[in-house]
Formats: sequence, C-alpha cells, structure tokens
Amino acid sequence: MPGTMRVYAIPGVGAVEEGSHLFYERQGDGPETLVGRARFSVLWRLEPDGRWRLARAFSIDHAPMSAEPTP
Repeated sequence: MPGTMRVYAIPGVGAVEEGSHLFYERQGDGPETLVGRARFSVLWRLEPDGRWRLARAFSIDHAPMSAEPTP
C-alpha cells in the first residue's frame, strides 16, 4: 500500500522491511474484489558477496477490509 513501507537497517545483519498489503479475490471469471488487508515484515540479509537475500517473511494482522487498520 503506498506510503506504508519502511526499511530499518540492522548493522552486521542486513535490514527489516515493513509495510501493509491488500488481498483481492476472484470468483471464476468475475472481477477481482478487495477483501482484506494485512501487515508484513521481511528480514533481508546482506551476504558477504554484497547480494541481498530474503531470510524470513511474515504476513500478520490479517483483517477484512471492513475492519479498521491497526496503528
């Protein structure tokens, strides 16, 4: 979701990326419908060769779109 992503450096490890994302659902050939939202956290490790590697990813705080977002 625009404006929700934040990245925090972790010296000696890499970084944590956090934000919010939306979920859509489609029934058969019908249109996609916005049905939910959640927050995510991703742990990125900076490898000795300089490449970033995704180490862990979490999708948390799932709720239907009718629910108020968690601060």
